[in-house]
Amino acid sequence: MRKFKLDQTLVPVAMLLLVVGMTSSETYMKFTLMGASILLNFTALLLNTQRVKNK
Repeated sequence: MRKFKLDQTLVPVAMLLLVVGMTSSETYMKFTLMGASILLNFTALLLNTQRVKNK
């Protein structure tokens, strides 16, 4: 159950990072934030697929 809660918060946080990254003026900040958001989305996706497999 804790994993599910974590998963639900990962995606909005990732989207927020993506938006902040896109509006950021610093190039390295932009790439760092966008990379982090992609990583978070990927993690959420992995958690989702593992949950489906476990059922």
